Amino acid sequence: MKTAKKKSSSTLHTSRTRVESSKIAHDKKVERIKADTAQTAIIGVILGSMLVVIIGVLAIQFTKPERQVVSKIESLAANYYENSLYKTISNSPNYKETLKNYSENGFAPVALRQLLLFKSGQDTKESKYLTKYCNDDGTTVTFYPKEPYDIKDYTVEYNYYCSFD
Repeated sequence: MKTAKKKSSSTLHTSRTRVESSKIAHDKKVERIKADTAQTAIIGVILGSMLVVIIGVLAIQFTKPERQVVSKIESLAANYYENSLYKTISNSPNYKETLKNYSENGFAPVALRQLLLFKSGQDTKESKYLTKYCNDDGTTVTFYPKEPYDIKDYTVEYNYYCSFD
């Protein structure tokens, strides 16, 4: 009978040890999960903050008046050349020869005022915005046609007379 008690005692001792070791392992696992969750949260906050800063810097960069003015003037210049200057010249015979004559020195400079009037004969929000920053007589564009003298074959020299104070 003594052997039976020893067996049950050792079995009881072994099961208690297993329970205690599993509790320790469980507690360590819970601590590890808590630590992993905290690290994940910290990394998430850092990445979120970085994203907000990057978006802010890009938003400021793209909404600068200088960038918007340059973009609008480039758009006006392309519209003027393609829909006025080129169309007028391309209706004549030997228009490629005419364009070739202007390829080195370019056409006469076109003032911002003329570009704005070509777009619409009346004051618009765009013209008020551009004249707020730029002198409409001093800001000019010069067109240089290039071979093969199609509608998109040209370069533009921009002379800005603008102030962004």
